[in-house]
Amino acid sequence: QEKEAENIVQLILGHYTSGDVSLIAQSGSSVSNVTGIGPFALAGGAVSGSTLMLPGGSYTATAHYAGNGILAASDSTPGIPLTVGKESSLTSVELVTVNSNTGTPIYAATTTPYGSTYVLRMNVTNSSNQPCANQTAGLIAYPCPTGALTVTPAPTDEIPQPGAVAGHYVLNSQGYAEDQPVQLLPGTYPFIASYAGDNSYNSSISPALPITITKAPTTTMMTAPGAAAVENEVNLSVVITTQSNGVGPTGTVQILNGGTPIGSPTPVTGTPYSPASGAFAKAQAALQTTLAVGSYTLTAQYSGDGNYLGSTSSFAYLNVGDFTATVNPSSISIAAPGQGGTSTITITPENDFIGTVNLIVATICPAGTTCTVSPSAVTLTGFSPATATFTMTTTANISPRLRTPQPRVPLRLRLPDAWPWWLAALLVMAKLRSMGRVRRLRVGWLLVAALMVVGIWVACGGGSSGGGGTPTPSAPAVSFSPFSLTFAAQKVGTTSAVQIVTLTNSGNAVLNLQPIALGGVNFLDFAQTNTCGSSVAAGANCIINVTFTPTAQGSRSAVINLNDNSGAGSQMYSLSGTATPPTTAPGTYPISINAVDGNDEHSTMITVTVQ
Repeated sequence: QEKEAENIVQLILGHYTSGDVSLIAQSGSSVSNVTGIGPFALAGGAVSGSTLMLPGGSYTATAHYAGNGILAASDSTPGIPLTVGKESSLTSVELVTVNSNTGTPIYAATTTPYGSTYVLRMNVTNSSNQPCANQTAGLIAYPCPTGALTVTPAPTDEIPQPGAVAGHYVLNSQGYAEDQPVQLLPGTYPFIASYAGDNSYNSSISPALPITITKAPTTTMMTAPGAAAVENEVNLSVVITTQSNGVGPTGTVQILNGGTPIGSPTPVTGTPYSPASGAFAKAQAALQTTLAVGSYTLTAQYSGDGNYLGSTSSFAYLNVGDFTATVNPSSISIAAPGQGGTSTITITPENDFIGTVNLIVATICPAGTTCTVSPSAVTLTGFSPATATFTMTTTANISPRLRTPQPRVPLRLRLPDAWPWWLAALLVMAKLRSMGRVRRLRVGWLLVAALMVVGIWVACGGGSSGGGGTPTPSAPAVSFSPFSLTFAAQKVGTTSAVQIVTLTNSGNAVLNLQPIALGGVNFLDFAQTNTCGSSVAAGANCIINVTFTPTAQGSRSAVINLNDNSGAGSQMYSLSGTATPPTTAPGTYPISINAVDGNDEHSTMITVTVQ
């Protein structure tokens, strides 16, 4: 009998009215109750009309009576030989897709986009093409086909399983096999499934099923600024999105203005689908371009590639503006140095220009002048012009007042200590002279005169090496005159008159000097020469000549560094001065004013004449 033939079996156990009977099929050494056959309750001592559902093969069938409270168990003898032959099978291939909105499977599809979610399914049924299991509930209607099958051409898996062989599958418990998820490149694939058969079903080959994978659709979006300035780069951002689980899109993006290409196509950078985050494949491109003055209706056109369809973005409107720079008056006449002049700078927008324009004096102003623009930047809102004022001030020729200090020459005589004695001595001498005709001088006057002479001698340093007193140690001492040196206002780039500093060795030993040098913040603005050499004798002095040549305006300072053997270490003598702008020379000066917004730059000229 064929596997699913309906066989009527009559089991007769005599006229007994109770008990259960089972049918046992033995195939070789395997003995089991046959699925779906008994145990059956006896009715009138007999069971009949049972349907046998045995897998293909040869069996020996016996009936086993379990017995009841009265009768013992028994088996039928001899066993009945039973052969179940293989049944024909039908094999088919289908594409199962998924409704993107509901997630519901869609069976028997023949086309789907690249990168979408789909499954290649191979079904094996009986000769009636009746599935062995309900697709919804999974209930088994009859024993399902088992075994292996192959598919050609071999599908490409998105994530191949370790050890799996492409195109080789095993039927599951419901009689079908699935390749999931498949990831096929766009194209048409005539899949054929070959079923090898099993004990119950013969082999079979499906008809070829052409399954078409189309290019995946894309959506292109472009972001553009609403306004830009001529000569400045316009930044455009383009993003290509998909609903694809595949590789990242490749290709190019072309910017169009009303359908006319602008510039060259720009390659896109693709990002593949991420299984970890679930993010679909996408691509993007950043474009920079410069545009002439005008109004633009821009679109971004994606070229597509072997896996993705091209697409075009919606419109983006862009206004490219500019501005002009003018001056009034363009010529300024300054009657004399020390005076100034102004001119008005007007910045006018073109094509509704919006932006901030910086105003810069591009020419180096003449010596002794100051050039300013106020404000230094103006903001245009697309409609009204904005103004700023250029001002030039000049410097008059004013001679600085010089203060030349007189050197103070030290005396060897210590006048602060000796002058009272000298005065007293002079008075005594005058008294003695008036008494010159007196033969006998009073003893008191002679004593006073003697005391005066001794005092003068001591005050002048006499007797310093004699016995009885403590000798004064020998050591040099340094003093400067004046205490510091300050120069009057001096114009930048001009040299002052010489000012003198007197260095005095007020000690009683030789002053040894290292070379005198200048230091401090602005030491390059000062210069010195001197007569000091390498030593100065005790009580002697030397001269340091200093000049001031400022290199920049404002307060300037430096020091004279003195290193000697006086025991005071390194000594610093302060120098200072004030630098004023140089005198503006009469003449005609062209001054360039630049109006700048990024790379958008315009220049205008102002001619200044100083009388």
